[in-house]
Amino acid sequence: MSSVAVVSLSSLEICLIYSGPANQSASGGEWGDPNATVHIPVPEELDARCVKAVRSEAGEITFITDPLKVQAKLDAAFIV
Repeated sequence: MSSVAVVSLSSLEICLIYSGPANQSASGGEWGDPNATVHIPVPEELDARCVKAVRSEAGEITFITDPLKVQAKLDAAFIV
C-alpha cells in the first residue's frame, strides 16, 4: 500500500504519514485545509519514514531521502 505525506505548505514539514490513497478532503482542521497543507504520495522507491519535502525549481513539492532520518532509523534498529 502506498504512503501519503501531509506536508505543511509554509514550512515543508511532514506533519503525518498515512497509508492509502491521498485524500485531503477526509482530514479536518489544518490537515484538511488546502491553503495550509498538501497530501502527496511518497514514491514507492523511497522509504516514507526517511524522506523530507523540498520544493523543486519548478515550485512543486517533491521528496528526497533525508540522511538524518536514515541514520535515526538505523540507530533505533540497534537499540537493545
